[in-house]
Amino acid sequence: MTPHPPPGPRERTAWCLFDFANSSFTTVIITVVFGRVFVGTIAESPEQGNSLWALSLAVANFASLLVGPILGGWVDAGMGKRRPLIVAWAACCALTAMLGLFGRGDALAALVVVTAANIAFCLGENLIASFLPELAPPEEIGRLSARGWATGYFGGLLSLVLALVLVEHGEGDRVPLATAIFFFVAGLPTVVWLKDRGKVASGTLPSVADAFAVLRTTWAERARYPDLGRLLVALFLVQGGVSLVIGFSAIFATEALGLPESETILLFIVIQLAAALGAVLFGRWQDRRGSRWALLATTVLWIVATVLSLASGTPLMETFGGALPETLIGADPTATARRAVFWVGALLAGAAMGSSQSAGRAMVALLAPPGREAEWFGLWGLSTKAAACVSAALFAVLTRWLPVRDAMGITLIFFVAGWVVLRGLDEARGRAAAGRVAQNGAPS
Repeated sequence: MTPHPPPGPRERTAWCLFDFANSSFTTVIITVVFGRVFVGTIAESPEQGNSLWALSLAVANFASLLVGPILGGWVDAGMGKRRPLIVAWAACCALTAMLGLFGRGDALAALVVVTAANIAFCLGENLIASFLPELAPPEEIGRLSARGWATGYFGGLLSLVLALVLVEHGEGDRVPLATAIFFFVAGLPTVVWLKDRGKVASGTLPSVADAFAVLRTTWAERARYPDLGRLLVALFLVQGGVSLVIGFSAIFATEALGLPESETILLFIVIQLAAALGAVLFGRWQDRRGSRWALLATTVLWIVATVLSLASGTPLMETFGGALPETLIGADPTATARRAVFWVGALLAGAAMGSSQSAGRAMVALLAPPGREAEWFGLWGLSTKAAACVSAALFAVLTRWLPVRDAMGITLIFFVAGWVVLRGLDEARGRAAAGRVAQNGAPS
């Protein structure tokens, strides 16, 4: 096979555009619109809807947890990344388009389809991330990863605007189809321009035994990469909180604060802008100071954002509302106070979301051994998907006895624990263990 030329601006842009494309699914379907529709319209009751929605997130992430590392092993053994990426993209688009077909009483069918779509999304996310080390030198990985996340949040922003227009015109049932079309069209440059630079099998694909052999080797060599292992544990904890914010923040806004659908969509449009800004600013900082510091800082931001958001649903807002200026209070000072505090917390969470996920992805790229990126990004996917699975399962149990407002308190535990684990990580030692060097040839 003729080697591809070094990646240029067009190919890097194509890589970033997949983040632009797939953000439409996670933003519109998982975070803002379809979760609310499932809980409030398709399920028989809000209580049933909350539990089933948490179950869907847990099952999707558990399936991705099992398949992701095996797929990564296949890729590194010779299957290549581009073909499975195209399959995952096409499957997610097709399944997303089907979600507009369901109504009251179709909870089981809707659950199966949205879960399958989420699995395809998660696998595609792993695969697109594994291209990163091939597209930029180590000292530029943070900026390229941040550029991808920032581009992704603009994709989420545009898809939310499209959803808002449809909702405002009484066409909310067309939102899944519109999202699927957006994902498909925006993803086309990626599947056309992005190239495979790893070894690609010319004949039969590697066997499942080959994939498991790679994973066994990875497990046996885990002691050689202690900081990469610590990073995966930290990302497991942080992502446990992030996945609950993504899956239930819109539902929390509805049940705890009474925000109407149009205001919730507007809120998340603004959050996309905060996330894009956070990804860009922290991306530049992490290339100068290191990804560890960026991750620590954004985890602190998550903790502050979580405290504010949870406080918005407590009786403390009665006191806060009474202290607001009369021009801001309106007819219901407590409701005004709840909205104000929740908006501040949500904007901080948006900035944290863009930067923490960008920094985490970049740091895995920096600490993974060269030539085995897909394998380790498969384990990164396992770590983050296991976190989402565990946190969603815990949340499903908690919502059987507690309202969503109180059950969301578990997110704070995940973020604090993740910060503690990150404190013990040595980035320079991890990069040296992986054999990744800076431009001057010295481990950094």
